[in-house]
Amino acid sequence: IIISLIIGGSGGIYFVKKSIQKNKNSGMQIIGGQTVINNYGIGDPLLERQQRVENPVKEESLDSAIEKARSALGLTGTNVKFLSDNLQEVYKKAGLSKTASTMINGAIFALSSWYTKENPEWREHCSGSLRGLVDKWRDAGAISTAFCGTFNNKDSNCPNLKTHANQYKQLIDSFNYFSDIHHHDAVNILVKIRVLKGQNTKTGSDTNELFVEIAKEYLEILINLLTEATKQNEST
Repeated sequence: IIISLIIGGSGGIYFVKKSIQKNKNSGMQIIGGQTVINNYGIGDPLLERQQRVENPVKEESLDSAIEKARSALGLTGTNVKFLSDNLQEVYKKAGLSKTASTMINGAIFALSSWYTKENPEWREHCSGSLRGLVDKWRDAGAISTAFCGTFNNKDSNCPNLKTHANQYKQLIDSFNYFSDIHHHDAVNILVKIRVLKGQNTKTGSDTNELFVEIAKEYLEILINLLTEATKQNEST
């Protein structure tokens, strides 16, 4: 039996597309085929090993899709490390236990499903990872304070709401857009797009291409703000 199932839990939201067989002797259900994935890109190692044996072409396709997703988001090994390391410093300062690299790689992994066609909820999962990068603060002033408080004690020398108002606004507007997608709030998604892209945006404009464009710009802003913040820190 081929099934598609969405499972929610403390570890994230899972998409499972599996072939289920029942063992007559033990009554155990054996899940075969592809890897169980969630929005953090974590799989079951036993199932991954089985997949490599049964579907070697599928794994190569996944590797290619992940590279396409990383490129579409404007990410490289270098800027992923920069973003991960510096956001982690912000989290540490705030006393948060979350891991930036897990969420960034989770967003890349979720987006890869657009290319593999494996997960129809890839946008919801990608949005969850992207919004999670700053969901502790949720407004521009709080993010600015968190960044400046982590990398520079003199807020006047750090990218703040006076010097980088437009970037912080776009960051929060994008966060709100991702939140609506993540929470399946179809009514308000277009409202958020119009905030980001203009009031003349028409119904039906919420395409996958536009989602990736907004996600790429969101990550670029985070990288730019953190680049400015860490430069100020180095100069003091």
